[in-house]
Amino acid sequence: MIMKYLRNQFVFIFSILMTFSWLSSASCSAGSLEGNASNLIQSLGDEAIQILKEYEHKEISAQEKTKRLRSMIVKKVDFQRIGLSSLGKYRRQLPKDLIEKFLQAFEKAVTRTYLEKFEGYNDDNLVVVSAILTDIGRSKGVIVKSELRRKTGPKVSLVWIVRQKKDGKITVVDLHVGGASLLQSYSQQHQVIIGRAKNPRAGIKELTDILNSNNAKWEAA
Repeated sequence: MIMKYLRNQFVFIFSILMTFSWLSSASCSAGSLEGNASNLIQSLGDEAIQILKEYEHKEISAQEKTKRLRSMIVKKVDFQRIGLSSLGKYRRQLPKDLIEKFLQAFEKAVTRTYLEKFEGYNDDNLVVVSAILTDIGRSKGVIVKSELRRKTGPKVSLVWIVRQKKDGKITVVDLHVGGASLLQSYSQQHQVIIGRAKNPRAGIKELTDILNSNNAKWEAA
């Protein structure tokens, strides 16, 4: 079940990372948070495309391609914030060691889903429509609205939520695809699994075991 919902919710993210040929940021002043958020998305696309080109030209191995793509994703996406937020009210009821184990499995599971989607790369085009400042909790963020214009099929509305951390670093913390929030989908799935267990500790262990099991199957394939 975890594998299925991860794939469904991330299906468009890989297309964006792999097919991002250009990004319009004319409305964002140089050095602004909005401009930096746009540049973050730009760098995701540029780096992914470069890695793929090197692999297609047989300049790097499949193993090196996977390693570099994994590293790129981990640096750009705030898995810790997304993972912690997905636990909702159960977060404060769980000990630190169980949360850490969950976060490790969660990061690997989401990254694995990204990597699997690379095989379905096609030549779509993402166009950024706007970048608007917003508040995300106690920190500043940017809502980056974009459209995935596909060669086959209707265009898809994509809204990135980019957050600026206390140290000034900016990362992706959510994505809305066709109006559906990635973070909300995680929250619903995770909290259902934890809530149906006899207690939160048992629930987070079950969730972590599911993620680890799927991760192990993928690594063994």
